[in-house]
Amino acid sequence: MTRLMPATHLARSGKWTPRCRAGTLGHVYAAPQVFNKAGRALLITGNGYGSATGLASLLVLDAETGELLRQLDLPSTAGTPEANGLSAVTLQRDAGET
Repeated sequence: MTRLMPATHLARSGKWTPRCRAGTLGHVYAAPQVFNKAGRALLITGNGYGSATGLASLLVLDAETGELLRQLDLPSTAGTPEANGLSAVTLQRDAGET
């Protein structure tokens, strides 16, 4: 199991395993970004290094259940190694968004 949040939070909310497509998660070292959308807590993270798919992916998970809500696979750039991964992400709120 890859922990996407501190163990203290898991103890409070119940332990869950991210439900992603097979091979999607690699070694996730960075803390996920937490985002609240319409009262729903979301975790946004990169898929980490060394995933079996070799793709860099941005993952959006339900913070309560671990359900994968969205996976955005990023295309490889010519000349880059095939074994890609996405590390830390930073969210930036649009100033016009409420």
